[in-house]
Amino acid sequence: MTLFVNPKQFNSQADLAAYQRTEREDAAKLAPLSARLLYAPDGLEMYPDGFAPLLRWTASAKSAVARGAAHGA
Repeated sequence: MTLFVNPKQFNSQADLAAYQRTEREDAAKLAPLSARLLYAPDGLEMYPDGFAPLLRWTASAKSAVARGAAHGA
């Protein structure tokens, strides 16, 4: 089981720092479900320095999505 608090979803570092992390409680809730391993990486492990996403949200991609939405796709 993976437990990851994604730092990219927070607008500010203060919000991320204030986010309650309950790894022990979460692990206890998973135990009855036969979860034997809890992987809880931090942000640097998931997004190391120099990380770049494989996909880029370009203007042409946005336009294609908008055209598809306009046609009910």
